[in-house]
Amino acid sequence: MKPASRIRAIRVMMDGHGHPLLATNSGNGGRTRVQRVTEELEPTMIIEIAQIDVKPGTEAEFEKGVKQAVPLFRRAKGCRSMELRRSIEKPTRYRLFVGWDTVENHTDDFRGSADFQEWRKLVAHCFASPPDVEHATDVVKGF
Repeated sequence: MKPASRIRAIRVMMDGHGHPLLATNSGNGGRTRVQRVTEELEPTMIIEIAQIDVKPGTEAEFEKGVKQAVPLFRRAKGCRSMELRRSIEKPTRYRLFVGWDTVENHTDDFRGSADFQEWRKLVAHCFASPPDVEHATDVVKGF
């Protein structure tokens, strides 16, 4: 019975078209095997971007509610990240960025959950108008 070969070296390269290649070598004069990487190493994350305008004077209360809601997002199916940013030019305007595995994780799983109802109880009374929500994906990553 022939012993199984062990990979002794791995190298990632790019072909002439910018596609990743994986080169493996088992050592001891073994051949180097080069194969094209055909699947993404990490799935693309969908970003929910919610523009939220709050009533003047409710900014601190809104931020407190968002902090309290972090565990709700953390345990939501397919939720990978969550952060809130406040506008400098319009201090009653916020943008909530939530990373999801799929759009449906947000629109079906989270919005259909008891945790979504709890999220709304924590913050909705601060809204000046309904949030403007859209979903985006990476097109260009500069650095």
